[in-house]
Amino acid sequence: MTAPTPPRSRVPGISASVGAVVLALLGALLAASAPRGVLVVVLLPVQLLLAAGWLTLAAVPARVAGVVVATGAGLAADLLLALRAMPGIGALAGVVGLGVVAAVLGQLLRAERSRVTDVLAAQCSAVLLAVAVSPPLALAAIAHGGQDVAAALVALALTAAAGEVGALLVPRHRLVARAGAGLVVGAGGGAA
Repeated sequence: MTAPTPPRSRVPGISASVGAVVLALLGALLAASAPRGVLVVVLLPVQLLLAAGWLTLAAVPARVAGVVVATGAGLAADLLLALRAMPGIGALAGVVGLGVVAAVLGQLLRAERSRVTDVLAAQCSAVLLAVAVSPPLALAAIAHGGQDVAAALVALALTAAAGEVGALLVPRHRLVARAGAGLVVGAGGGAA
């Protein structure tokens, strides 16, 4: 006699991806005319939702700490680019470095250190994901940069939406379906 298999739950991270799509599209609408400070307010929840969705999908312990570290790195990157007169994205390397240091310190302070390598890899990649949303703020500082920001945010929204559709169509291999569909549609949408 075999034990019954538990029913499959909803796709992990689906609410975070849908929220990221909505906020990215809102940012795209504001990008052409809004000041950079308004874009920070829109981009920060996108970074939070993307980091939370990624860490949920990775299914590692210490998710809350990872979301805090990744969102903190995203906020630091946003402020760095929003407060400079002529921002360059080269300074974001330092933000990523500090995010990695914060993730390592979080692992050292964690009481139960199971799956340390998995958790550290997931948290560091969440930091990269959150910081990767910030460069459109540098584009917003140049002439006609708002149009480029809008295109980048639409591509982000298309990527997240296509990833969700791919995960629903191929439920057996959710991560592969999300990545494949998101990559193809996001790249095409960004190029268009």
